[in-house]
Amino acid sequence: MSRRTTDGRRILTAFAWLTTKDWLLVIDRDPTEPATPLREARRIELAALLIASLLVGGAVVFHTRQLVARLAAEDRSRVAAEAQLAHSARLVSLGRMAAGVAHEINNPLAAIGELAGLMEDLIDDQFLASSPHARLFQDNVRKIQQHVDRTRGITHRMLGFARRMEPHQDMVNVNDIANEALSFIEREASFRQVELIRQLDADLPMIKSDRAQLQQVFLNLLNNALDAVEDGGRIMVTSRAVADSVLVMVEDDGCGIPEELHDRIFDPFFTTKAPGEGSGLGLSICHTIMKGLGGSLSFDSAPGEGTVFRVRLPRTPV
Repeated sequence: MSRRTTDGRRILTAFAWLTTKDWLLVIDRDPTEPATPLREARRIELAALLIASLLVGGAVVFHTRQLVARLAAEDRSRVAAEAQLAHSARLVSLGRMAAGVAHEINNPLAAIGELAGLMEDLIDDQFLASSPHARLFQDNVRKIQQHVDRTRGITHRMLGFARRMEPHQDMVNVNDIANEALSFIEREASFRQVELIRQLDADLPMIKSDRAQLQQVFLNLLNNALDAVEDGGRIMVTSRAVADSVLVMVEDDGCGIPEELHDRIFDPFFTTKAPGEGSGLGLSICHTIMKGLGGSLSFDSAPGEGTVFRVRLPRTPV
């Protein structure tokens, strides 16, 4: 028979008199009870399926994001490589143009030098005694010769800097290369009253390396230092032999680099300069050059304390 309990549940009740005793056997049974294990199993199965679906979905999302991030990074690397190649092509074009300009300048310089030399040869004691302005004339001729020699030196440095872009290793004096790079910024430094300090080890050993690429590294570091310092600041270039390498340091007392930017300083297209004042490729290219030469480029910097870049070159080339 079916009946309801005091709490409203429906149960099935069966009863019978026992033959051995005057007892009545009563059995109550919940009609839903036999299906309980099945429903429990079904709930467990659904829960397991839900958890598995979440895990699979999470794994798919995670790996998809990783793949997208990897593709984005490869795309950025490709764009950076293309930009670096374009920049290198521009450097090659600029080098050729500079070489052409230097050659064109050298021709009239040679003529001016020869004419000034001829004028100086014509100045004798009789000429000096014949005119009250003869001494001034002689001094001016000598100044013309000095300026011609100075300009010729500048054009020769330009030719040396622009002569090659392809890697080529020779025995070089690192001090000479540093001095050549310093000569390119001397005039602007003098105009801004920036002190250029040289502490170059006179006993620095010759090493085998690429002269043109080292010129590019030093000139870029010096230009960056000049941009970083205020008028009246200081830039110091130091060289010395350290163990099996040659160390060159370019130090400035400029604004410094915030610590949170240190990890990005050699990234392509990253620059701390104002928009339009830097491509963000200089240090990246320098870092790549130094790795190719078997050396390293590192730095230390703090805001307000200046920056020091360290160029480390092996005595034995890779």
